[in-house]
Parts: sequence; structure tokens; C-alpha cells
Amino acid sequence: MAIHNTPAGASETEFLAQVSKLKVNPLILGGALYNSGGAIVGSFGETPQLSLAQVEKADATFYEGTRYDVAWLADELGRDYTLILRHDTSFIRGKLLAYIGRIVGLVVIISAFVTLVTMLVIEPLVITPILQLRRDLILAGEVVSKEGEIPDFHCSSIRRRDELGEVIMAFKQMFYQVHHAIAQRKQAQKALKKLNEELEARVAERTAQLAKANAEIVALNERLKAENQYLLEIDQMKTDFLSTVSHELRTPLTSVLGFAKLIEKKLDDVIFPAVNTEDRKTRRAVEQVGGNIGIIVSEGERLTALINDVLDIAKMEAGKIEWKMEPLPIEEVIEHAIAATSALFQNKGLRLKQDLEPGLPEVIGDRNRLIQVMINLISNAVKFTPQGSVTCKLSKTEHHITISIIDTGIGIAPENRSKVFDKFRQLGDTLTDRPTGTGLGLPICKQIVEHHGGQIWVESELGKGSNFSFTLPIACGLCQDFPNFNLNTLLEQLQASVGSSSESSQQRQKTILVVDDDPPIRTLLTQELEAHGYQIWQAKDGLEAIKQAKQAKPDLIVMDVMMPQMNGFDAAAVLKNDPQTQDIPIIILSIMEDQERGYRLGVDRYLNKPINTEVLLQNIDLLLSQETSKKEVLVVDEDVPTVRLLTEVLRTKGYSVTEAFNGQEFQEKMASVSPDLIIANTDLWQQSDVLKTLRFEKGMENVLFILLAGNRELGVGRVRK
Repeated sequence: MAIHNTPAGASETEFLAQVSKLKVNPLILGGALYNSGGAIVGSFGETPQLSLAQVEKADATFYEGTRYDVAWLADELGRDYTLILRHDTSFIRGKLLAYIGRIVGLVVIISAFVTLVTMLVIEPLVITPILQLRRDLILAGEVVSKEGEIPDFHCSSIRRRDELGEVIMAFKQMFYQVHHAIAQRKQAQKALKKLNEELEARVAERTAQLAKANAEIVALNERLKAENQYLLEIDQMKTDFLSTVSHELRTPLTSVLGFAKLIEKKLDDVIFPAVNTEDRKTRRAVEQVGGNIGIIVSEGERLTALINDVLDIAKMEAGKIEWKMEPLPIEEVIEHAIAATSALFQNKGLRLKQDLEPGLPEVIGDRNRLIQVMINLISNAVKFTPQGSVTCKLSKTEHHITISIIDTGIGIAPENRSKVFDKFRQLGDTLTDRPTGTGLGLPICKQIVEHHGGQIWVESELGKGSNFSFTLPIACGLCQDFPNFNLNTLLEQLQASVGSSSESSQQRQKTILVVDDDPPIRTLLTQELEAHGYQIWQAKDGLEAIKQAKQAKPDLIVMDVMMPQMNGFDAAAVLKNDPQTQDIPIIILSIMEDQERGYRLGVDRYLNKPINTEVLLQNIDLLLSQETSKKEVLVVDEDVPTVRLLTEVLRTKGYSVTEAFNGQEFQEKMASVSPDLIIANTDLWQQSDVLKTLRFEKGMENVLFILLAGNRELGVGRVRK
């Protein structure tokens, strides 16, 4: 603030006079005039509480709720003064409160008026439609939740163009959309319900159909079971019929063929030399009789082959063929087949060529069955080759040996090549040279080759010849690992070694018990064996054979299988388990091919009818050259494949085999089995020191042993004390 009526450059006295005049102002509570040093020059009333440092050149300020005015003055001498006045703010505060009260009252009045106007004007325009919309929403929700329908809106008559109208229209559109969605949902539910009903009807229908089909399947299954059982019974009946036919045909055929051969031999050896053939009629009669008996023999052999073909194919289909699998050189099979068919080449004037690859490995196979295949293929080649040659070719691939029979004959038409392996179809039916036969030769060859794991096929061109080829897998394991190991040599050594006997037993006439329920067979065997110096006894069944064997102790027994009272298998089992008769060698001679069962019972040989007199006599001579039925063989080797192979081969040859894989087992089996023969690895033999042990064992001095060296070469000897 300024000090009124004080000229610039006044004196200090004038300043004080002016300050004194201010005390009459009721709004000023006090004041003070400060010189430049901060000392109060003059004052009145309540002295201000501020110092010059707190003022800081401000014109006015508040301190602790009190207003202060400040003025800066200078006298005529240039000295500075500061005037601070303290004001009374209570009066101003009262005035201010009065003004505030008036303003507040005015605001309250205006607010009430505005509120009243709002209630009177805005309520029907805003609040009422909103409340109505709220009620409509609540009602619509209740109706929709209960009935699924959209009710009419009470606010639908409201027509507004402002924001509230837009809100109402938005809600209306939303409800109509909801209504449309609900209607669609209801339609979908109805459609779904209809589909469910249709589906249930279809499921019921299909269930009924399935139940019906299941019942039909069950009935069909029952019929199939019955038919299958019927087929099994038919198959069994066929097997029984074949067995019966085999017996009924082969037995008389054996007699006819056997007696025919016997008559032929008697005529050639005894009667014809004694007949005087100088007379022309007599000589012609002799020639006719000899030719006739030769025809009987050859036709009997052909009939035997036909019957064998029929029985072979039936047995192969039934899986009842017994296979004698063993390692063998294929060249040996070829040699046997060529020897058996050599007469065919001579009769037709054909040349036989051989193209054999050297150094062929052995194969695993049934020797007789493979020879049968070769004979059949070579015989067919000769039949269909009017002139030219037949070539037997052997070649080797990585895993197989291929055998081919190539002829220069009439060949096979393309349409007939796929039929040559069909059963009961003769290859010559559509050719100029019509052979005889059952049409089973090639199907039998096919089954034999396939059983060996090979394949057979034909390549032919009409008018240029045919090429029948088949493959055989190469023998793996022992025969390849040890090329020096020859099983045939082993078997030859084995058979030769068991043939030694004492001189007194050789000089004595041997007795043979012939057991067969068919009298002609007994008579035939009796005549054949007596002609070779044996004394023959006869028995008609197994029971009589056991009785005679125990009483008379024959040197050997030749026995049939199919006999009344007791069959040959049961009789052999009794004889081999009786200490009185267990050492008597037994030869089974039967139409049945059940070698495994026979060898398991302990028989020494198993031969099939029709009787091959030469083979029968060879086996009789071999078995009778032994003092007893030496059958027990002990095989000892640490190499398991070697033991397994030897066991399989020896068992197929009729030997009873016991296995040992180390020295301890060797000695234990020696004590428990008491073998007649020992086949052992030399290294294992020396390690177990068995020689030193055997020299002091009673009854072991005549035990035969065959040693296999490390390279599988053979050595034969006996234990000596």
C-alpha cells in the first residue's frame, strides 16, 4: 500500500506524521516504520510480527492468518525505509461469509427450480420410456423362459428420433432377432426329433435285420460245422478206405508179383535148363511161358507203380507222408535214377547226355522221394522223345541247385503247359503219342519238390522238345562248414562195423520167424528165404509171434503191421521191452508207411510192400551178421548242430540215439545207456579221458566207437583193455 500525501524525498519526521494518521483506520490494527538497518523508527497499535527478511520485497503477504501490507520509502537524503501495516481480517471475513450465504441460497433456489422443471419435463420424455422398456424386458424374459415366444412391447408405440429412441429400437431389433433364433431353434429341434425318430426306427429295423442275419449266420455256422465234421468224417473214411484198399490191393499184388518173380526165377534156374528144347514145339512153349511170365512180372510192377501213385497223392494231400530228410549228394540221386531208367533208353535207341557242374554241395532231402522225381521226369522225357537225346543237367546258384531234364521230343503246346501239373491229367491226351498211366506222376513230383522248399516248372515248344527243371535248397550248416564230413561214409562205416560176429554164429543155420495174417505172403516169404538157406517159422498174428519168440528164440523176425488179435507195432513193443527177446532184430514189412513209429518202438528195419526181395535179403543178411540187435548209439560233441544232424539221420536209419554235449554228460550217459556204438569228437574224447575209464569197465571191451576229428574225418575202432 502507499502512504497518502507524502511527497518523494520527504524527511523522516514527515514519514512518522503520516504513519500516525493511519491509526485512525479501523481496518489497520498496527504498523511500524523500519530504517535500512531494520530498527523500528516509529510504530502504532499492534506491532507487526514479520521481520524485514520475511517480507522479501513483497507488496503484501499473509502470515499466520494475518494480512500485512508493505511499502518501501526513501527520504530526501536517500535513506531507505520500510513500512509494514497489519490489517484486521475479521471484518472482511464477515463480509465474505455474508456474500457466500447469499450465493448458496441462490444456488439452492436455482437447483430446486431446475429439479422441478426436470421432473415435470424430462420424466415423461426419458424416465417413463426407460421404465417401460425395463418392464418389457423383464416380462419378455419371463415369457421366453416359459413359452419361448416374444411378447408385444408396450413401448413399441414410442416414436423418438433421439438417442433414447435409438436404444429402444436397438432393443426391439435384438428381441426380434432372438425371436427368430428361437423359432429356428424350435424348427431345428423338431427336425432333430424327427430325425431321431427316423434313426431309432432305422436302428430298430437294422437291429432286427442284424438279429436275423446273425441267426442265419449262426445257423450257417452250425451247418458249416456239421458239413466240416462230415468232410472230416469223409476224409477219415477216405483215409480208411485208402488204407483198406492199400491192404486189399497191395497184399494180393505182393503175392502175385512175388510168386511170379519166384516162378520166373525157378523156370530160369531149374525148369528151363532141364527141358529138352530140341523139339520145336517144346522150344516155342518154353519161350512163350518165359515171355508170359515176364509180362506178368512187368505188368505187376506197373500196376504196383499205379497203385503207389494213387496212394502217394492221397497221403500227400492228407499230410501223412513220412519224410526221411538227410544230407545227400545230388549226383548220387542222379546216378540211381539213370541206372533205373537205362533200359528205357536202350529200348528206344535214345542217347543220354549228362551236363553236371563239378563240386556241387549237398542238399537236404528224402533220397527215395528225390529219386522218384528224377525217375518220373526222365521216364516222361523218354516217352515223348521218338528220337534224339535226353540231357540231365545240374547247375548251382547262390542258394539252390537246379536240376533240368531236357529232351528233343515232341514238346508241349502252349495251352497245355499250365495243365501238366494237374492231377489225373495225362500229358499225352492231346498229343500223338498217348502214354498210359494215372496222370499223377508230375503232380506228385510237384508236391515232393515243394516239400523240399524248391520249385518245379516246364519250358517247352511244340515240336522242339521240353525242359522240366526244379530247384533244391543247398544244405546249410554242418555240410557246408565241414566239407570233409560225409554222412554216407559214416553210415557205411557204421553198418560195416556192426556186421562182425563170431565164427560159430555164422556157421549155424539162422532161423527167421515170419509173421503175417495173409497165408500167401507167409508162403512167398518162406519160399524166398528157404531158397537162401534160412530156416523159417511162421505166425499168423502178434500174439502167436510173441509166444514163439519167447519159446524158440529165432535169430530174426519179419513181421507185418496190420494183423488181427495184435498188430505188429504192439507186438514189436512187447518184444523190445522183454529182456528175453529185446535183442532179436525185427524187420517190419508192411503196406503202412509209419517208419517213425516203428523206429521209436525199437524195430531194426522198416520196409514197405510190395516186397523187394533183393532189399529184404540185404537187410536180413546185415542184421543176422550181428550177434544181437545193436541199436543204441551215443553221439558226443560240443557242437550242437553236429549232434542234431547226426541224431536226425541215425534215427531215420532205425538207430536209437542218445546225445551228450560235454565230457561229464558223456561219462554219465555211458553208464546209464550202455551203448553199442559211440560217435564222438576226438578233442572231447581226449579231454574227458574216456579211454582210460572204459578200459576198466566190465562189458565195455567190445564197444564200437567212431571218432570225428576236428576236420570231421572219420576214424573207427574198439575199446581194448
